[in-house]
Amino acid sequence: MKLGLLHSVLFFLSFNVIANSSSTYEDALNSFKASDYDASIIHLKNALKNQPDHLPSIVLFAENLLAKGESEQAEILLIDAKQQGADESRLLPLFAKTYLMQRRYDSVLELITPYNANSRYKSEMLTFNGLALLGKKEYTESSEAFAQALKISPVNFNAMLGLSKLDLERNNITAAKNWVDKALSLAPKNKQILLTAAIIYKKNNDITQAFDLVQRLLALEENNYNALLIRSVLFTDQGKYQEALDDINTIVEVIPNEPVTNYVKSLSSLSLGDEESYNTANEHLKNIINGLPEELIEQQPIYLFIDGVVNFRQNLMQKADDSLTKYNKKFPKDITVIKLLARAKLALGSYGTAQKLLRKAHLNNANDVEIISLLARSYLLLGNSARAEHYFSEVVRLAPNSVEATLDLAKLLILQKNFYQASELIRKQWLEIQPSPQQEIELLFILTKSYKELRQYKAGLFQAKKLIKLAPDNSSAHEILGTFYGVTGDLTNAQKSYQQAITLNEKNFTAVTLLARIYFNNNQQEQAINLIKEQLKLGDNSALFIELAEMYQVLKMNDEAMQLYEKALIHNPSSVLALTRLTQIHLAKNNAKKAIEIVQSFLEKYNENSDIHHLAAQIYVKTGQQKEALYEMSQAVKYADQKGERLYLLAKLQLNYGDRNAAVANLQRAISWQNSFVPAYVLLISIYNENKDQASSESYIEKLTNVTDDNSLVNRLRGEMYWVLNDIDSATKSFNLSYKLKANKQALIGLYRIYRRQQNFDNISTLLNEWLLTHPEDQMVVVLLGENYRDKGEKAKAANYYQQLVTQYPTNPILLNNAALTSLAIGELDKANSYAETAYELAKTNVQIIDTKAWLAFHSGNYKEALDLLRQANTLDYENAEILYHLAATLDKLGKRAEAKIYLENAVNSEQPFRDKEIAKALLAKW
Repeated sequence: MKLGLLHSVLFFLSFNVIANSSSTYEDALNSFKASDYDASIIHLKNALKNQPDHLPSIVLFAENLLAKGESEQAEILLIDAKQQGADESRLLPLFAKTYLMQRRYDSVLELITPYNANSRYKSEMLTFNGLALLGKKEYTESSEAFAQALKISPVNFNAMLGLSKLDLERNNITAAKNWVDKALSLAPKNKQILLTAAIIYKKNNDITQAFDLVQRLLALEENNYNALLIRSVLFTDQGKYQEALDDINTIVEVIPNEPVTNYVKSLSSLSLGDEESYNTANEHLKNIINGLPEELIEQQPIYLFIDGVVNFRQNLMQKADDSLTKYNKKFPKDITVIKLLARAKLALGSYGTAQKLLRKAHLNNANDVEIISLLARSYLLLGNSARAEHYFSEVVRLAPNSVEATLDLAKLLILQKNFYQASELIRKQWLEIQPSPQQEIELLFILTKSYKELRQYKAGLFQAKKLIKLAPDNSSAHEILGTFYGVTGDLTNAQKSYQQAITLNEKNFTAVTLLARIYFNNNQQEQAINLIKEQLKLGDNSALFIELAEMYQVLKMNDEAMQLYEKALIHNPSSVLALTRLTQIHLAKNNAKKAIEIVQSFLEKYNENSDIHHLAAQIYVKTGQQKEALYEMSQAVKYADQKGERLYLLAKLQLNYGDRNAAVANLQRAISWQNSFVPAYVLLISIYNENKDQASSESYIEKLTNVTDDNSLVNRLRGEMYWVLNDIDSATKSFNLSYKLKANKQALIGLYRIYRRQQNFDNISTLLNEWLLTHPEDQMVVVLLGENYRDKGEKAKAANYYQQLVTQYPTNPILLNNAALTSLAIGELDKANSYAETAYELAKTNVQIIDTKAWLAFHSGNYKEALDLLRQANTLDYENAEILYHLAATLDKLGKRAEAKIYLENAVNSEQPFRDKEIAKALLAKW
């Protein structure tokens, strides 16, 4: 270490320090945690006097200096610490703060975040980058940095405020409002966000909304001076001068001393845009507080409180923390100050310290809703979503009529992707709470998102229409309505909604994308492409590059598409979608090596990106590299925020590779991580059903009932369990109930299997015909109906039915295959061979089609051709009993009865049913 640098800093700070040999680094750290920076510095001077190269002390010294606003001296210490080998991960945020304070924005951007940093750290550094870029007026890059910070940590409201400030500087009030609204949706009681929102809405001349935001802030804190001042300005704008004066008098009356006068003066200057007067008054106020003698502070500690409040309102959280901590030492039971201090610490990122403070307060105030809510937020910020959910649920229990409590818990559930629980919470609480119009809008946004994810489109459409009535000028609301119109098939209204969304916010990229898709799918490709190109004139956007590239791909313009994907990756290097599409083009060109090289190069930069590992796994699956696929999928699980979904995908991969035990274990883990993730239950129950493990099936079906209200699904799974257990009566009841609750294909197939086993052909006919009334294009069910005619013995009717269908669907290989079989059954061999040949040309690897072609060759006396085809079919489906029977019959015709008998025995002994099984048994008896 350069001792001269350190000593110069020490000299600068204090020439004459009385050393205390008992002072240690731990003493300094305790003082620092208590925000007693002067005491901490004294301890550090003594510690460094005894050990000048003590790295922890050097770094802590720098932190104290930053807290006091002395960034130049702090930087000297940080450089010395770096030269001595201090971990860069420890120093980077401190360097970033130092450079931002000095307006050295390029220096902030040159800092490189460690690749193995955790999500919160990455989000914090990206926020610093966003602020630096904003300082440089590089607005596009600043926006992308904040967006990335939010992608990694959706609760980083500092990044949201940064985006809001960015849009304000660009005079994009609509976008600024959107970001403030999003920040409010995560932190509806955050006073800084409410205050900022009020300022934005006032700037937009939306006086009603600005007034509502101020009132919400004052409802949280009656004597919120910033809010009172803004309200006084709003009253003035409306010509209500007496009301404005009343608010000012309220401020002065509550705190009549000199500090209050300066406080009001500073706020007045701020509201009038007089930055110089504001800075002068604010500095004067700080000097007054700092210059007051200790005795006077003891007599009137309200000065500390005022200083803390002033700094808190101005978002000077470190200074607010300093003053409020001192006040808290004098009045440790003042619950109002504890709450404010906790909010300051949460804003500073001192989540653990805030949590410790709140937990202690919670012991003495067990039913204080605000304390519990803040405690829940601290757990959420520390990544413990389970504990956060517990405390948010406690808030809802204690305050069932609290809209804010319901919103907090619902938003957490959305972040956890527990969409069913979120929708149920709002649905049940709606009758208990009385939301304001703005709160009702927030609730409807959450509810529509939940319904969209749950695919409850009709319910979502109903709520989206309610949302539009409350927020007719909200671009996102029209976008949501358009989405629900789209998924329910009303493309005309979907198009109108997206157009309105874009009219309200020309930078609503999602609405632009969805509208372009409607044009493109409606054969208006040129209009779709032009729409996106026009949007790109407003600024480069990675998502729009990708959308345009996908359109070019559909139009077989792969080179143009590749260029756009590469451009998207330049603007957003971690865009997994662009990376995926780029590798798909290489795979389509049979260049798997290049695809793997690209993905691996990205993993070197973004090794903790779960999505890229998942992409790598998919490529390895396609290239048949099983070991590598499983490894990459396990890495995708490791780095995933929502591990439940990734574990589910890993389990599916393990199932494909035959490792059922591992799949079961990972599905159980998936449910433990994400207990409302229905697909994991369905797959796990299906495996248990296949294993005939009734106890485990019933156990997880019961658990499933606690996370979904889809009783049709639950009963269908029960029906499948009973089917494999050969409990036909129970299976029939369960499938019927599932189908009655919601007509679904799986239950229909379950009933079809049962009726076919029972040879209840009339029931099959009724069931399938009823389905086809509402699903006339369902070709699978059309085929099953034809098979039912054949099974029933109505061969001519079946043949005629299939001939009509082949005319209607001439390229459906399954229909052609069945038409061949029915023609064979009525002796029309030439027609049967024609159908079979056409089917084979359309689907040469389909086992059933190969078998049919072989069986027709058998009946035509072409036994060698039949045998060649049957060997192929047997290789593709080795245990298929019907193919085994056909092989036996063909081999016997070729004089190979010994070999034929082996196949025939296997066919007869198989548990698989097939149409000619009784004939096969009779043949075996003869042999």
